[in-house]
Amino acid sequence: MKTWRDIVEKAALYKEIGHIEHYLSGDIHDLPWAYVSRCEPGGLHRMDMAVSCRFSAHHPSGLTFSWFVDIESKEMNGQSWCQLDLETLRKVAEWTHGQAHSEFLAYLHSCAENLHEKAAKFQQLATDQFVQVSELKRLVREAR
Repeated sequence: MKTWRDIVEKAALYKEIGHIEHYLSGDIHDLPWAYVSRCEPGGLHRMDMAVSCRFSAHHPSGLTFSWFVDIESKEMNGQSWCQLDLETLRKVAEWTHGQAHSEFLAYLHSCAENLHEKAAKFQQLATDQFVQVSELKRLVREAR
């Protein structure tokens, strides 16, 4: 698989044919984080929020790169709760800077707000269920 460095080595050829924008995937540790200029929510959506974000990087060669980072593992798809990949999120927060860093933090803040709302609903549902359990047990005791 080509890395972003391989693509930069052939920047002149890519620009000659008009292929300026390149999508990257693979190991997040080997992406052009030093050149990141934007971060926007998008890609995968779950639980009424984007669970991935798209980064864009403008390289001095004149090429543009973009890639997605998921905030949780793909195994969580189909679950009714969220399990964030906090290690990855901390690394991305370290690797971003400027506008992209601000956009990433704003995205994480909106995720936190969304998850808080969901957690409050789950908590209320659990409380209601425990009340019903208690009432069922009381009914059984009284009916004996």
